[in-house]
Amino acid sequence: MRFTLPYPPSANRIWRAVDGRVILSAEGRGYHHRVNAALIDQHAAIGFVPGITKPPTFDWWFTIEIDAWMPDRRRRDIDNLAKPVIDALKAAGVYRDDSQAVRLVATRRGFEPPNGRLVVTITQSEMEYLP
Repeated sequence: MRFTLPYPPSANRIWRAVDGRVILSAEGRGYHHRVNAALIDQHAAIGFVPGITKPPTFDWWFTIEIDAWMPDRRRRDIDNLAKPVIDALKAAGVYRDDSQAVRLVATRRGFEPPNGRLVVTITQSEMEYLP
């Protein structure tokens, strides 16, 4: 399945420590909401409706590829890009757990001001069925 998502906030701003607990920040909750809305808008192309029908890769090992168009020319670490996206896709019900991923590829493709975008491709991997 392949879909387009909004560019995420920094991984450093997604989680907050509050009273000894780690919680999703307001910015993180907003990003999860935007990802879910993008998936619902693209449901015909991706083959499921988030929260309603089961996606094809739900119970399988998978590979996730992220092609990123950056929102500006600031220096960014590509490895900080993946975690917010992976967590938001899990929250949207694309897969049961991100531990199902066996391969992750993130590629910087260029710039697309002012907001940037991601094209995410998830494919079933050649491993055995998850229990």
